[in-house]
Amino acid sequence: LAVTSGTTYAIRCELTYTTAVSTTALQLATNGPAITALDYSVQTATSATAWHQASQTAHDTVTNPATGAAAVRLPVRLVGTFIPSANGTLAIRYRSEVNASAVTIKRGSFCVVQ
Repeated sequence: LAVTSGTTYAIRCELTYTTAVSTTALQLATNGPAITALDYSVQTATSATAWHQASQTAHDTVTNPATGAAAVRLPVRLVGTFIPSANGTLAIRYRSEVNASAVTIKRGSFCVVQ
């Protein structure tokens, strides 16, 4: 998403994910231009009844729930605000906490930026 310096953006992502094995966690982070302010929280389901919650204030700082649920589809929500201090591109990034493992963001997942 192209962003403009000094503009306040609200971000909300509603995602569904799976992991290759239950010992692999989904890690989410933002990436983008220099920031005046960045505040977001990530709520990640790690099972049908357990949740991990974390807050971040910097780009490329991942949240790490430490476990996933393998092939079970689980929800994750990212919500926050962002004020860039330079023009550029904002991205929501994801990865597995284990280099040789996989995490999949499932069809129907979306982000809204206002």
